Amino acid sequence: MNSLSRTYPAILMFLLMLAFYLGTTAGHLFSRDGTAMFFMTSSLARDGHFDVPQNINTGGGRLGRDGRYYSPYGIGQALVAAPLFMIGQWLTERTDFHYLAAFMTSLTNSFVTAALISILFVFYLMLGYSRHSALLTALVTGLTTMLWPYSRYFFSEPLVSLGQLGAVFLIYRAVKYPEQALVSLGLAGFSFGLAIVTRPITVLFCPVLLFYFVLEARYHKRAIVGRHLVALFGVIGLFSLIVAYYNWHRYGNPFIQGYMPLPDGSPQTFNYPFLKGLAVLLVSPGKSLFLFSPVLLLALTGLPRLYRRFPALTILIMVLSSSYIALYARWCQIEGGYSWGPRFLLPIIPLLALPLIEPMQRWATRSLPRTILIICLLVASFLVQMLAVLVNYTEIIELTQTDYYDPIEHQYNYFYNPIPDHISVLADYITGQHKPLPFFDRPVRERKGLYIINLDWSGTPDLWFFHLWSDGLDRTIILSSLGLLAVLGTAASLFLLKWLREIQYKRKAPA
Repeated sequence: MNSLSRTYPAILMFLLMLAFYLGTTAGHLFSRDGTAMFFMTSSLARDGHFDVPQNINTGGGRLGRDGRYYSPYGIGQALVAAPLFMIGQWLTERTDFHYLAAFMTSLTNSFVTAALISILFVFYLMLGYSRHSALLTALVTGLTTMLWPYSRYFFSEPLVSLGQLGAVFLIYRAVKYPEQALVSLGLAGFSFGLAIVTRPITVLFCPVLLFYFVLEARYHKRAIVGRHLVALFGVIGLFSLIVAYYNWHRYGNPFIQGYMPLPDGSPQTFNYPFLKGLAVLLVSPGKSLFLFSPVLLLALTGLPRLYRRFPALTILIMVLSSSYIALYARWCQIEGGYSWGPRFLLPIIPLLALPLIEPMQRWATRSLPRTILIICLLVASFLVQMLAVLVNYTEIIELTQTDYYDPIEHQYNYFYNPIPDHISVLADYITGQHKPLPFFDRPVRERKGLYIINLDWSGTPDLWFFHLWSDGLDRTIILSSLGLLAVLGTAASLFLLKWLREIQYKRKAPA
């Protein structure tokens, strides 16, 4: 299958996932990080700067040497979100719904995550897996891991995940198709560079990328020449210089990101106890990667078979995933602030999804008990994501804040688990007994006048159409939008099914 023949199903997969993610998004910002990046986007779209207003929603930054207040986050998220912000701002200025700029901006990661799943799908095909296995595993990854809930949040991790997976995919493509190596490596550099300007600490993983390139080239018996390294790391270097210049412009130092000390006065740095950090990220009841994406346990079983087929790629997955876990096990705010699951580990989920295709392509041929076990694991993973989609996780943390953070040590409480509270709130939604938090229980007219909105919509399931319906938006607009998404998703699905059947027809065709 050549690259052109993969483009068509990739577009269909993107449209299918985009329709699904847009249909299940929340339409609001969730966190102070997201709000700060929203104001960075607003500043960029309005006057070409990245400064933010200094208030409680954008805290954690510092004054630059030009007198402007800056958040410590990378500029990548703002660059990608700017077009949607401008659409939303145009709508805001022409309606009495003042939060539409934030609403539209919050849709950014629906597009980003749909693109990520599309690349993963094409990656499976390029590796030589069957169309059915590639399609099934891509859908499983998109619907049963934390990628789905994070398509709704305006965090930077989905964009980092996209850039990182894109770089790995393009490096593999460069080695497999050497006649296109320079173009592929240049694009790989651009993709990884996007991850760096979005979250600058990603630059630390450049040696892992180089290691993978060398390993994959040796496995395929390809020669690496100077222009290959220039194409890949020259572009990455340019993006790194952009980050350095941005820091210098703000603070006069290319290495200062601008993080302010924590409320207790301690610096934000990598000083969390390492073994405790590993326990939090891997086995704790409130942040375990495998609790919030149980299907990844199944992915681990595919590593041995993937290694036999693609040793270099498997080594990359293990090294890069281990590097992420080891790095963030030491971060002082290991919980990722107010967040759902282990936020900082989101970029390794697409990597761990690569070995997932091995058990997925053989699940129907296994013994009945193993098949039932796999189905139960998939269902459990899907339900966990559903809890995050239907219930606003920030409401749960606000209700249980003394449980989320230890009131004595002022650190994340290892034993905190939000899932029972999510189930309880969801049950209240179903029975009609849930009430919004008193402080946020505003009249509709007042709510429509807000520029930023989050817990003000906590009285309904956390889906955009419920929120806009309760605020009195024209029902025709809401139902038409849902109808368009349904048509888009259905059409993409039908064309994907037709594409799947093509291979069957070719096999049946007479010689």
